[in-house]
Amino acid sequence: AESVKTFVPHAHNANVVLVIPEGIQHSFNARHCCGYALQNEVDDVGFFKYIQSTLSEEYSFVDSDYSYAVGWSNGGFFVMHAASLFRSISPISGFQYDIDPSVTKSGTFCVDGICVDAPGAGKGIFLHHGSKDEFVRPTGCCADPNMPGCCCGISAETCVSTMEVAKNWALEVNGCELEEENGSSSRSTLEEIIEGDEADEK
Repeated sequence: AESVKTFVPHAHNANVVLVIPEGIQHSFNARHCCGYALQNEVDDVGFFKYIQSTLSEEYSFVDSDYSYAVGWSNGGFFVMHAASLFRSISPISGFQYDIDPSVTKSGTFCVDGICVDAPGAGKGIFLHHGSKDEFVRPTGCCADPNMPGCCCGISAETCVSTMEVAKNWALEVNGCELEEENGSSSRSTLEEIIEGDEADEK
């Protein structure tokens, strides 16, 4: 939480209510990450809901429908995990490889007995990730022992890169239509970026 205090003067200047929650033992339960909160199944989503409802009840100028979230590392995993609570999110150096259905649809819509999942209203995301991050790799945190691993026991059966996460979010959450450049996939584009960085260092 200390590092996030750099946002304080900016919040004052923009007349924004800034809330800096502290997870138990500096951790949040974000489904795939991390630490004490994950191991003990702490209900951090419930914790954030409580913060939102309490502030909305106590202060007339606070509206939970206009909540925005920024999270770094474990916090990045968490703001994506709890994305349904916020109008938009900005995960930094941490991301969920699978998107929670609660942000991809807004319920069930039925006409004459025929029911379909109604699409969600969309949700902004500003996804930050370094191409050389070895703790949470931009190519994905994979359970495959033949692939480079991530820190803290973070792993998934399928390797999903940050580029693929951004693409899936655009398609599944915001209903955007994407066109691949020169027929390249998101994964190959990411690899080209990383290879370019390594070439620059040489």
